[in-house]
Amino acid sequence: MKKVYLFMVVFLSVGFCLLLWFFLPALSSKKVLRVMTYSSFVGVFGPGLQIQEEFEKRCDCRVKWIKVPDSTLFVQRLSLREDGFKTDVVMGFDQLSLKTAKTLKWKEVQIGKSFFSPAKKFLSKNFVPYNWSPMSFLSRKKMEKISLNDLLEEKYKNNISLPSPRTSTVGFQLYYWIWFVFKEKTEMFLKMFKNQLYGLSPSWSTSYALFQRGHVDLSFSYLSSLLYHQEQDQKDFYFVPFEEGHPFQVELAAVSNFCTQCDLAQSFIHFLLTPDVQDLLKRRNYMFPVAISPDTRFAMESVPKVDLIQYDQLDSFLDRKEEWLDKWDQLMK
Repeated sequence: MKKVYLFMVVFLSVGFCLLLWFFLPALSSKKVLRVMTYSSFVGVFGPGLQIQEEFEKRCDCRVKWIKVPDSTLFVQRLSLREDGFKTDVVMGFDQLSLKTAKTLKWKEVQIGKSFFSPAKKFLSKNFVPYNWSPMSFLSRKKMEKISLNDLLEEKYKNNISLPSPRTSTVGFQLYYWIWFVFKEKTEMFLKMFKNQLYGLSPSWSTSYALFQRGHVDLSFSYLSSLLYHQEQDQKDFYFVPFEEGHPFQVELAAVSNFCTQCDLAQSFIHFLLTPDVQDLLKRRNYMFPVAISPDTRFAMESVPKVDLIQYDQLDSFLDRKEEWLDKWDQLMK
């Protein structure tokens, strides 16, 4: 019996080695597309792995993810090595991180798609939108339209969660919104707003989890977060409308100048704009589509209409980015 068992082990081992010998050359000969993105995009609940599977079927290639904790660190990571980790595509920039992104070089991307407003405002020869959403505070009860100053009321003391603007693009969007509304009175507002915070989280997911677990009544997030709650049949979540209008986030992808598979990178960005992937991003990234097609046009009809703020003063804000972030750190101590 022992001899039979030993024979089977040897037989299976040899067979496995032969399979490796046969298939490894084929695997190693496939082109590898290196895509840098934020970690949650390729997490268990994100759309990344499904996008990878579908693209690999089309391209007869392999997609390798370069995961970064948050998109605020993309440029820093790319700059760590002279070859930029041979990154082909970066996806996850937003319009507030474009100024920093443009300190590096990027390949031109030719796109023949039509885009929904306001995403089309941020389409350029180097950066391509792939999803977007308006932003505000979410609540567990439906609220009438309020103002930012209403957030200073006693009932919201230690009752608001949000991510830090230094480590999260979501938090930085909030900061721009506050600055856009208050300008020279921004510091005065923040001094009072500090008392309303339950705490500053390093990421949107950590901040929003506090809200989901009932620790706070308000959390800064996306209108599209409601897509997740609808999917989970959780009806008691509401987007809070504001008199001042709302910020919004457009996520963008680009072909890195470090690319080694540049043509494949172009194909990947085009792939992100196909109706199937746009639908997947809505269902798994819980953001709204940007590329116009019959399917996405229908999907956008269900998006609640909210007033949006302008980003025409963005350069004025970003020119003092580090100064504003240092000020935030001082005020929140």
